[in-house]
Amino acid sequence: MKETLDILLAIIAEQGPEYPEKNPFPTYTAMLKKGAEPKKARLVLLTLLAGIPEMAKKATKEELAEAIQKECCLKSKPAESLAAMYTRLYSASQTASWEEKKEEGFRKFCEGTWSLDWEGESTWEGGGVHMDCSASVTAAVVIADAEVAHKTVEDLLKKNPFADAEAIWKRFSDKLSAALDKELKYYVTEDEYYEPCMDDFWGNIDLSEICSKLGLEIIIDSEECEAYSSDFIPDNDRYW
Repeated sequence: MKETLDILLAIIAEQGPEYPEKNPFPTYTAMLKKGAEPKKARLVLLTLLAGIPEMAKKATKEELAEAIQKECCLKSKPAESLAAMYTRLYSASQTASWEEKKEEGFRKFCEGTWSLDWEGESTWEGGGVHMDCSASVTAAVVIADAEVAHKTVEDLLKKNPFADAEAIWKRFSDKLSAALDKELKYYVTEDEYYEPCMDDFWGNIDLSEICSKLGLEIIIDSEECEAYSSDFIPDNDRYW
């Protein structure tokens, strides 16, 4: 079962220590993708569905083997093998190392500088014509308030405390992009009778404030913003 144990440890290293017991079938499919023997993967799935990991945190190896026999209807030999694996998986030293690793990715994220790259598009409609509008920004971003930043990704860290810094930044980047997409759409479509003046777009959008609400801060002089709009385009051109 050593190979199976190593595969489970690899999955936990990616997804967090509670992932297998909370996600039995995804764990099973992840094991197969990582090259686990199908029969052993099915045995692990059976034990996960039976709640064996929770028992493994409290029971001795002998007690666990008995529980596996009873709950999973297995013979003594495979039950003992699985019990030995789970005893090692949830050993005191292993759980201590997991505790130490929790939110390590967030701590590294707070120490880094991150590149915001956003491009957005929207269309102004008016009186038989339309105008295609776009805006973009690149900026270097750092963490200004770790407490606010933590709250921003609290759901992600709760789901996977082992999330790495890049995955955490992706969550922030997605939130920033969604906020900027919303601002762009509102600015472009706010008035149906007057076309937007895209030269003024960034003067009306406070990117620093958007970042601040997420616990972020733009490095001074790193921000490069652009905004464009097309000429008037007849609506019937869309259907040619």
